[in-house]
Amino acid sequence: MVKPRRQPLRYEDGTFKIIDKFKQNAGRKGGLTTGATKARIGASNGKYDASRARRECCGVISTRSHKSNCVNHRSQQFNALKGLRKESIIITKVNSEDYLKVGGVISWLYGVDANCIGCNQNLKAPKAAKVHKDDLQKNPVRAICRKCA
Repeated sequence: MVKPRRQPLRYEDGTFKIIDKFKQNAGRKGGLTTGATKARIGASNGKYDASRARRECCGVISTRSHKSNCVNHRSQQFNALKGLRKESIIITKVNSEDYLKVGGVISWLYGVDANCIGCNQNLKAPKAAKVHKDDLQKNPVRAICRKCA
């Protein structure tokens, strides 16, 4: 047996009423659809319970996580750690006028040691970023490592 179709709702002049099923499913059948009349704040919210303990900083139930804009939210703590990391990095600027890039003279540098003039690190000369042009025939050479470059 075929189910009979429901008659469409019409206005008095015979024009069709527009039914928005999405709004009906969302609970917006009557009154204003936005603003203070539909806001579920406090006791008008079905899940609200005044006796539940709340956080003093952001007003959220104590068993839930802080609001994202709260100072105690975990994302705020990560941002603070990022700032500390940036402050703890000390970058030493090295005067590199008399230094050459390793790529052009790398064949001369195999088997040669290097000392970084910025951080005093010992490394192989091909691993450095720049080497001093007067030290190409010497071992070890003065160099600038990739961290200091």
